[in-house]
Amino acid sequence: MNADFEMFSTGFQEISKRTSELCERESIEIPIDEILAGALNRLGFKAVRGGSLAELERAFYRTEIAAWRLFPDSIEALERIKRLPVKVGVVSNSRSDWMVREVTTRLGLAPYFDAVVTSAESRIRKPGTKPFLKALKTLNVRREETVMVGDTFKTDIVGAKRLGMRAILVLRNSHLVEQDGVRADATVRSLVEAASIIEGWLEAG
Repeated sequence: MNADFEMFSTGFQEISKRTSELCERESIEIPIDEILAGALNRLGFKAVRGGSLAELERAFYRTEIAAWRLFPDSIEALERIKRLPVKVGVVSNSRSDWMVREVTTRLGLAPYFDAVVTSAESRIRKPGTKPFLKALKTLNVRREETVMVGDTFKTDIVGAKRLGMRAILVLRNSHLVEQDGVRADATVRSLVEAASIIEGWLEAG
């Protein structure tokens, strides 16, 4: 059993590294269940979606999910946004659609969102347009009336601006605010500040 686990772990790490490099280079997404299945196949097990493979995915993300914490201003900002006549969605780069939905549920965020779209589901990572277009379709909103709030310039802001959306950059993970003529419509230090800007834009029409 120990030898099998070591072989599985080695196979998983090799496949994960190779696919991560490919996904980063091509802005595509290979879901985690496919990577896990590939590692199992190396051991001679034919893995299919659902069942034990889904259980393995849940076990893989258990520690990460438990470690997730909200920024202090998250709920206040979401409460303010939900009082506005708008729809709210999440567009997330993640190898696991299940993990993102589980995190939003466990953190009490699910009631605030009208749509959750992941790169695992669309198989394209931000800044690719497919996840954004999926969210727009699910929410039934027009891109020119939509605001993307994100903390990563190269994925959140660039992806949104490609589609003609407004974009607010939260300066947490990125110090890059402009590249190749692309820049956010506003930069903020907190989600509450982003909520204030959205309120102002709505009031201004």
